Amino acid sequence: MKQINLNDYEITFRAKGTRPLFTDILAYSYNEDYWIFTFSNNIFTQRILIKFLAETNKIGLSIYGSKVNTKKLGNKLERAAKKTKILFEQIKTNKKLIRKEIKKLFDESVVFFDLFRRMDHVHTDKAFSLSKKNKIIAENLKIVDKLKNSLREVFNDIYFGDESGFEMMLDKLSKQFKVEKEILHHYTIKEILDLFKDKKASAEQIKNRKKGFIVYTVNGNIHYLEGDEAIKTLSIENVFDINQKELKGVVANPGKENLKGIVRVINVDYADFKALNKKMKDMKNGEILVAETTAPELMIACKKASVIITDMGGMLSHAAIVSRELRIPCIVDTKNATKILKTGDLVEIDANKGIIKILRR
Repeated sequence: MKQINLNDYEITFRAKGTRPLFTDILAYSYNEDYWIFTFSNNIFTQRILIKFLAETNKIGLSIYGSKVNTKKLGNKLERAAKKTKILFEQIKTNKKLIRKEIKKLFDESVVFFDLFRRMDHVHTDKAFSLSKKNKIIAENLKIVDKLKNSLREVFNDIYFGDESGFEMMLDKLSKQFKVEKEILHHYTIKEILDLFKDKKASAEQIKNRKKGFIVYTVNGNIHYLEGDEAIKTLSIENVFDINQKELKGVVANPGKENLKGIVRVINVDYADFKALNKKMKDMKNGEILVAETTAPELMIACKKASVIITDMGGMLSHAAIVSRELRIPCIVDTKNATKILKTGDLVEIDANKGIIKILRR
């Protein structure tokens, strides 16, 4: 078994509502040894080995430093998105699902995610840092900004929410094989396909995965840790001081030095958009939005915010792009802002240095 120390990794994405099956799809998409995916306490987390960040930025430069390569990526992404969406639409009309079409759908999803991740900040940050002096990179990144936003809507329609193609597929599988949909969310790709061979995951396996689930790759082969074994690995991660009064991040869009405001923490639960919409409705204009990361589904909150602060992200993350469009300050990559800051906290922000101070709880 591979020795895993989560302190060697940097979190690149974290969200509630994406469970082991989705985790497994992503692991097959990011099929490289420096990625690891975990699921615990109903939270999905994606991590990359810190020492490989330079490699992903190098890959990004090879794409965004070239008009040809950027165009190729865009064309491939649009084809993959269209193909995946068509496959889900076909499943809607089929009364009985067959293994071949489900496998094809998973295979196309893996292709789509593999291409989509090339727009993540771990691939774009270095390119962004050079964009002011390089017109080709600047133009290519603008293209990618628009593409990422448009495809994210397609992405959500396919995979997230009660009406998504992914949920519809699981509904049909649940009825066809008499397995609760919630349990199917905790299957792996192989186990979904094995349903067509009259094989089902055991209740003990599902129970263990709900406790903890880790997926990682070694030489192109997928490996799993489940239950207590996964929890043990997850417990090694450094604990931070939740009572600290100051934290720091990366300035994605600068502003004034002494900004004061009330915090509003909103995290996306991809299994419950109704709750998310209520949280955004409750948010007041001018509050400081604090989120793990932002996405199109958080736009209502972004437009109400006077400042955006995120745990993760880079200079081309959704929060960074939106803040520049809205002309409001933005601080990304604080690591743990959503765990340290609480809704109602009064904070002071230096939007030029990326420093957040808690004045009153």
